[in-house]
Amino acid sequence: MKKIILSISFILFCFLTVGVRIFELLVMIDKQSGFYLEKFNIISIIMVVIAFIGCFNFAFGSIITLKNESKERKAPKNSVLVGISSLLMALGIFYDMGQIALSTSEYNLGNYVALGLSFLSAITFVIYGVCYFVGKELPKIMSIIPVIWSVGQLIISYTRFNGIALASENITDIITLSFFMVFWLYHSKIISEINAEKSLSRLFIFGSCTAMLGLISTLPRFFVDYGLRVDFISSMPMVSFSNLTGAIYVICFMGAIYLQTVEKSVCNTLESDESDSVIDPPQFTVEVIDNFDVETETKEEN
Repeated sequence: MKKIILSISFILFCFLTVGVRIFELLVMIDKQSGFYLEKFNIISIIMVVIAFIGCFNFAFGSIITLKNESKERKAPKNSVLVGISSLLMALGIFYDMGQIALSTSEYNLGNYVALGLSFLSAITFVIYGVCYFVGKELPKIMSIIPVIWSVGQLIISYTRFNGIALASENITDIITLSFFMVFWLYHSKIISEINAEKSLSRLFIFGSCTAMLGLISTLPRFFVDYGLRVDFISSMPMVSFSNLTGAIYVICFMGAIYLQTVEKSVCNTLESDESDSVIDPPQFTVEVIDNFDVETETKEEN
């Protein structure tokens, strides 16, 4: 019951931060500079601190709850929900690839590399989705592809960070991609079963922040870019569907691990019970008296 309450509160908190971000974009940001207005500086900092406190609350609550069984937790298998979110992740990457292809007039080596990594990542999540539906183990060697793809996305976004009028959105994107990069790293370790205990705890810590940032970097722009603020700082939609579907995948992946039932091995429990019940036998010391020497001494005295 505690797990369900903690999970629901985390999801509600993520959508609450989306509402706060919409309010920030509509009211607090100056359309000329793209930065927060001076009168809202303290309020914006307080909102950011509260947002991260809420996410870390879920993260550390999950770690404490799974403290005694963290080694038994593995990547989910035969999960329809995670399979659907994985296919949505692939569709989000394909959509962003189409947007990049349509908006690019001249192609260079960097564009081909970015499109190639995006394509490989989309295929990876398609394969993951099929494995989740069928119940087979995820291919471990492919888990490194989203990590490389996120690094490439981060480099490309950083090189394009040159518009002061979009400062607030670009900074949010870069921070979001940074957390995605770290999450995919521990996601790969969980799938590959490398250092499961530490990887699981860090997956929840970085995954909770990644999910929150993925939602607040995408959902508010639907409300803002499509008519709520006519004079908004952005002149064109900048919604990254891969970030949105990635946040959905992160929530589903963490939820599947957090809510899964761990079955402990019966043999291990019996062996531990037997080892605990065994009592060391008492040790006796036996002293041997040499009767021959005693008899000879009595004869000599006589």
